[in-house]
Amino acid sequence: MSTTLSLTNTYGLVFFDIPTARKDVYNHVKSLVDKYCIPVNLSVYIFDWGLKDTIEQGLRQCQATTAGNCSIVKFDNMSSAQLELLAMNQLNMIFGKITARIDKVRETVSRDCVKRSVYKQLDKRLQDYENLATFYGFLKNVEPAMQLLRNTLNEEYKKLSAEDTVNS
Repeated sequence: MSTTLSLTNTYGLVFFDIPTARKDVYNHVKSLVDKYCIPVNLSVYIFDWGLKDTIEQGLRQCQATTAGNCSIVKFDNMSSAQLELLAMNQLNMIFGKITARIDKVRETVSRDCVKRSVYKQLDKRLQDYENLATFYGFLKNVEPAMQLLRNTLNEEYKKLSAEDTVNS
C-alpha cells in the first residue's frame, strides 16, 4: 500500500475477531494492525485517526469485514491521555513477556538454530514497535524499555556468533 500518511493526534480504536478457519485473513489483518496500531489490550488497538483510510483499505483488500468482525471507531479526544497510558502499560507488559521469553530460551534451549529462530521472531516484533515509535510521539516514554530489549537481543546474537566462532 503506497499511501501518504497524515497523522492527526486524534485516535481511533480497531477491534477484530476473525474465525480460525480464515487464518490467511487473520494473518493479513494482524500484519496490518502490527504495522499501524499499538495494542491497548489483547483485542483492542489504538491508531492515529489519520491512518483510518489506510487501515480500512487494508481490511477491505483482505476481505476481513466479510470474513469476520472488524470495527473501527473514533476515540473521544477528551480521554487521549488515558488511552496513551493504557497503550504504554500494555507495551511495558509485552516487553516484560519478551524479556521473559529471552531468559527462558537462554536457560532451556540448547540448540543454537532454535535460539536464532526465536530471537529472530522477537527481533521482528521489536522492530515493529520501534517503527511505530516514529508515528506516535507518546511512545518516547517506552523507548528506554525498547532500547534495553534491543541491547539484550544484540548481546544474545553476539553470544551465538561467538559460540559459532569457537565451534568452527
